[in-house]
Amino acid sequence: MRLAFILLFGLTANMAIADVGLSNAVRLGSASFRWLGVNIYDATLYTQSARGFSWNNPLALELIYKTGVSGKKLAGSAVIEISRLEGKPADHQEFMAKLRSCFRDVKTGDRYVAVSPAKNRVNLSLNGRRTCSVNHPGARERFLGIWLSPKSRAPKLSRRLRGE
Repeated sequence: MRLAFILLFGLTANMAIADVGLSNAVRLGSASFRWLGVNIYDATLYTQSARGFSWNNPLALELIYKTGVSGKKLAGSAVIEISRLEGKPADHQEFMAKLRSCFRDVKTGDRYVAVSPAKNRVNLSLNGRRTCSVNHPGARERFLGIWLSPKSRAPKLSRRLRGE
C-alpha cells in the first residue's frame, strides 16, 4: 500500500512538473506573495536537470493566483517593476510594448506560466493557452527579474524561488 502511494504521488508530481514546458524540469523553490495580508499568488520556479539557479539556464516560473487581478493591472505592474529594476535603456519602450500584449485578466485558481527556453525568449501561457511569445535581447532576465532579482520588491520571495 505504501509503495502504491509513493508511486502514485511520484507520478502525479512529475506530471505537474512536466506541465511547465521544460524538459527534465526540476523544482528549485516555491513561495507565496502577499500584499497587505492578502495572498495574491503562489509561485514556483523550475529549471532543467537539477542545474540549480542560473540566468544561463532555461527557467519556468509558475504563478497560481489566489485572487482576481485585471490584465491591465498585471501589465502595468510588470512595466513599473522592470523600469524600477533596470531604468529605461534605449530599447525599453520596444520591450514594454511586446510585454503589454501578454497579460489577461486572472481569477482565483488561474495559472500563468512564463517559460524561458533561451535568454532572449519568454513564452507566457494562461491556464495552458499561450498568450504571447516575447523575443527580445535579455528577455529572460529582464522579465523574470521581477520575481528573481536580488533587487526585487520581495527579496525573501526571490531567494526562496531561487532555492537559497
